[in-house]
Amino acid sequence: MFFTFSSTLTLAKNDKVNPSNQPKPTQIKAKYLDQTIQKIEVVKPKVKTPQVKEELEQIQAEQIESDKTIDSSLNKISTRSGLAKLVIGPDYKNAGAVRSEIVHLQNQVRQLTRLESKASTSEKTAIQESISSLNEELLAIETRLNESLKGFSLFGWLNKLLTGFVSPVSTPEITPTITPDLSVTPSVVPTIEPTIVPTLTPTTTP
Repeated sequence: MFFTFSSTLTLAKNDKVNPSNQPKPTQIKAKYLDQTIQKIEVVKPKVKTPQVKEELEQIQAEQIESDKTIDSSLNKISTRSGLAKLVIGPDYKNAGAVRSEIVHLQNQVRQLTRLESKASTSEKTAIQESISSLNEELLAIETRLNESLKGFSLFGWLNKLLTGFVSPVSTPEITPTITPDLSVTPSVVPTIEPTIVPTLTPTTTP
């Protein structure tokens, strides 16, 4: 009986101190969309509107899959040999896969913009930060893709024609909007009314 009590006490103690029994925070690792994915992960607990939170979770899940596709496709493009690239050009097939993900992510920017209108005032700022982050990472992906497609090739034009590759429309750079400070009272500039000086017309007596 003493042995059983001692064993139970030991197990309870081990369960208490063993860090493996404690829940660990979700770790999401990405290469090209890491900043945006992590930002949404931080934003989600702060969102109280159910519809907004659900859409954010869906967008984040799609971004994780997009990141995997982009990473895999860009790696395949970069590993094409110099001779193959000289003769038939870059890997337009995988470039097309990256292009598709870029278009999908550009649509997500529009989706997040619409989502912002449904969010509460406290949630809007967090969503705006996610939009800004996604735009920045989109520009970096587009730059990486364009760099990988540069170079001379003999029949690259034919390869491009056969694969039907079309360069993606560039993501516009977002400039911050400056909101005027309405708390500042504008200074009143006095208006000066002109002074009218009467003119005297001399009269002549006959």
